[in-house]
Amino acid sequence: MYSDPAEVALGGVRDAPVRLGDRVAVFGLGAIGQMAVQVAKLAGARWVVAVDPIEIRRAAASRHGADLIIDPTQDDAGLMIKKLTNNLGVDVSLETSGSYAALNDALRSTRYSGTVLSTAYYAGPSHELALAGEWHRNRIRLISSRANSEPQPEHGWDFGRIRAEALDLLAGGRLQADDLMHPVVPLSRAAEAYHDMNQHPERGIKLGIDHTLGE
Repeated sequence: MYSDPAEVALGGVRDAPVRLGDRVAVFGLGAIGQMAVQVAKLAGARWVVAVDPIEIRRAAASRHGADLIIDPTQDDAGLMIKKLTNNLGVDVSLETSGSYAALNDALRSTRYSGTVLSTAYYAGPSHELALAGEWHRNRIRLISSRANSEPQPEHGWDFGRIRAEALDLLAGGRLQADDLMHPVVPLSRAAEAYHDMNQHPERGIKLGIDHTLGE
């Protein structure tokens, strides 16, 4: 199911918010990041950069409308984004991976008084995150977003409305999830498949469990 990542992405884009004409960078191209690329475009973003070290995920983001793809293991994402925006940076960075390194790159990619929004959960040592430089000098706004936390920041919106809107976007074909669920395995192989995805994230984007598959 893609309703959950669609809900998270929709909530994050609304919380930022992404506005008509904005330049946006999405860090982390798992299922939530893939949806965030598309929702940002639907919200009116003029230019969307997608950043991830995994090739299969970068390829999917390209198919789903990203204007520029960056492999952060090959290029300095923050520096490249600043150069491509005449040293301004993007208006909004969306960090969806839970990587401190990606959050740091998001801070480095964002314009003065811009917004970095995170939908992610972070754990472990944070030595890759430096709250100096761009963070301190550029007065960047950092937002934690969780679509199913109540109350919602905006009057008239609750999680039920976010869920309904996300499902409508998926059902209406405005959000594409055509090739994101891979691999798909029977329930009996779920534990093995989760372990394999943890060890080899380059092999897929979102694990699917199909109860109709044979052993």
